[in-house]
Amino acid sequence: MERKEKTKRMGEVIGYDHFGRGIIKQEGKVVFVPHVKKGDTVSYIMVKEKKHYAIGRTIFEEKTLCPSYQECGGCQILHLSYPEQLAFKQEKVKNILEHYTKYSYEKEIPILKTEPFFYRNKVILHIKGKEIGFYQEETNKIVPFSTCLLLKKKMLEVIASIRFFLQKEQGLTEAMIRVLEDQVLLSLKGTLSKKKISSFFLPLCDILFYNEEALTKKTQLEVKIFDTLFVVSKDSFFQVNDLGLKKIYQTVIDFVKDTKRGIAFDLYCGTGTLSLLIAPYEKEVYGVELSKEAIRNANVSKKRNNIENVSFFAQDTGVFLSQNKKTPDLILVDPPRAGLSKKVRQQMKECSPKYILYVSCDPLTLARDLEEFRESYQLENMVAIDEFPNTYHMECVALLMRKVTKRFH
Repeated sequence: MERKEKTKRMGEVIGYDHFGRGIIKQEGKVVFVPHVKKGDTVSYIMVKEKKHYAIGRTIFEEKTLCPSYQECGGCQILHLSYPEQLAFKQEKVKNILEHYTKYSYEKEIPILKTEPFFYRNKVILHIKGKEIGFYQEETNKIVPFSTCLLLKKKMLEVIASIRFFLQKEQGLTEAMIRVLEDQVLLSLKGTLSKKKISSFFLPLCDILFYNEEALTKKTQLEVKIFDTLFVVSKDSFFQVNDLGLKKIYQTVIDFVKDTKRGIAFDLYCGTGTLSLLIAPYEKEVYGVELSKEAIRNANVSKKRNNIENVSFFAQDTGVFLSQNKKTPDLILVDPPRAGLSKKVRQQMKECSPKYILYVSCDPLTLARDLEEFRESYQLENMVAIDEFPNTYHMECVALLMRKVTKRFH
């Protein structure tokens, strides 16, 4: 039985959704089509149809700098020029704030640019036999690649060596690479002997792990941010874009400088980077993170930098807020993509700090959480940072200030 050919359609791209997909109106239905530009008229076919919307795919894909772009799924807006990407993200943040909150924020939200290529300092790759690469979107199929425009060049050199190794030895299943200040941390998983792994990979990296076991004496990377030294372990959260990281942290420092010096809570503090960077501008800082390993890193960094007004707690955020007796003047949060839980939002409101400083990697969950505070807080300032060029992701930093309540006698 012959497979029926799907009907080719034509449509004008009138805008973008939050994922960078083009929007086409077709017979009263919205069609989302990836890898197209606003203003273009494109030829496409339907790949999924729902009651109120559909997903399309372009027939003649525009050539991009990356031959794996259509298959990989790691980038979504690589086909846009960098100025077009920045404009899309700036408009996206503005639209989300307007549609999902009732704040009257009349300032323009600036977006701070970074380097569009070779910026990622961490990657996890999957390995099957001789193939190494990313999983294709929504599948377990490996997409091999000859190069990747997002990864640091030093990282690409390590990947090339792994690929060479795989032509002779199979048995590896995963590779995680982290490169900070030209230091290479490589973590491998597989069924081969430690001897084979050590003899080939030790000369290629500063730190080597195999099946979670350290094969080098050194187990932590060191990185300097501004004038502060930090240690980073294999599994610690650390921003993936070096320049983006500095712009995020400088924005936070600038916002903190404008607040009154007092007691600060840094919730979801990770390895304590922000806790230690804002320490000069606060009387006391309390960093809270569930990961014990991250808090160990934070305490090492604290000691290395002789910072005495910061205390770290390996604790659940909700537990910390319910047990701590201090009254914060500032609460700084940098939560996971899912944002703050309803319980934590309520606990923060009960703490009633003068300022809430929110670092977010998802504008949608940021908007949801900001709306929760709107009754008692006004949005003072907001900045977007292009932490993830060529993707629809970005970071935002928002400063809230508690509203002045009139008291009647």
